[in-house]
Amino acid sequence: MGRLSWVLAAFVVAVLTTADAAPRQQAALDRYKAVFLYHFIGYVTWPDVEAGSDFRIGVLGNSEVTASLQKLVQTRSAGDRKLLVRTYGRLEDVAPCELLFVTTTFADSSRAIAARMDPHHTLTVTDAPSAPALVIRFLRVDDQLKFTVDLAALERAGLKASAHLLRLAIDTDS
Repeated sequence: MGRLSWVLAAFVVAVLTTADAAPRQQAALDRYKAVFLYHFIGYVTWPDVEAGSDFRIGVLGNSEVTASLQKLVQTRSAGDRKLLVRTYGRLEDVAPCELLFVTTTFADSSRAIAARMDPHHTLTVTDAPSAPALVIRFLRVDDQLKFTVDLAALERAGLKASAHLLRLAIDTDS
């Protein structure tokens, strides 16, 4: 094989490796989001919890986070409560749930989502760059997954967050 062939082969390998890295990074990020969502449950207090009732997690929109969440809840619980994950394609279809992950597709409807879910004491979480009125927002900082907490939205939903969760947040809007 000539020198040009080796250079061309190395270039093709580099391009394929780089092209493959982005989907793998996104898949890892989606898994991290699912883990964060699960752990938020332990740092938030919901009012009027029925003992033994299922802990309902909703996902509004199409997201790979759903598959990671479904895998995670098979082996986990929220105290003595079984975890259930349900996906929704339209805001009108969303049933009351304790935690709702809102995909970027629905970010423009964040105020309507909050108005619909706050009376049910729902922790709303999104990965949209801007989604006013939702409680927690994921963002990437230096290739790490971080989150912010909107204290006013938390209060409107009738939820309480532990001091530990608030310390972990990179920002708490009030």
